[in-house]
Amino acid sequence: MKVFTLLSALLGFGEVARPSEPTPIRDADDHNRVYKAACDIIQPYMRLHGEPEKKVTKHSATELKQAIQMLDAVTTYAPRNWNAFWIKGKAYQAIEDRQAACAAFKSAFDLQDKNPDVAREYMLECLNLGNGTEGLRAAQHALALDPSDAGLHANLALAFIIAAKPNEALAAIDEALRLDPQDKISQNVRKVVLKIIDGTKPQPRTLGDLRN
Repeated sequence: MKVFTLLSALLGFGEVARPSEPTPIRDADDHNRVYKAACDIIQPYMRLHGEPEKKVTKHSATELKQAIQMLDAVTTYAPRNWNAFWIKGKAYQAIEDRQAACAAFKSAFDLQDKNPDVAREYMLECLNLGNGTEGLRAAQHALALDPSDAGLHANLALAFIIAAKPNEALAAIDEALRLDPQDKISQNVRKVVLKIIDGTKPQPRTLGDLRN
């Protein structure tokens, strides 16, 4: 399932009025209303590949934190609602809370491990935190779900880099480029991997190090 298809499934359709404060969830109707209202707040600030990011202001950060509280109520009422954990992770991403984003995506991944996009988000936050071992596990899992996806091979290469396995990263990025030779991101990742192998770039500990 691609990202926008996933979003349609997660968010539903139509907008809902935003409550002024989180409401206790007593039944399924409350659950659906609060969930959709939280999604309505978070969706414009989601970081999605190929889409421009909407700037988070002080005011919108407050709204996003309120939406997170609303989703906390949702997941307390429905602890197996992996969609809510995933959306919560996207909200934490927007406000730059890496630890909380990773925890939310892990909860989504633990509940829904058949969707490569869920595994991908968890993997990326693991790598942002420098957890190469867990990021590699998630990347390998995602790729096993869709071995023909060039992007997932590129993600695996990133995980191998942070896990300090540059030779394996080179093999993974070469496979990504075999599947999609024109992909600029994969081309750039390959250049970085070669610099790590020849010692002209230090071993990165996080994705942030890799971008610098």
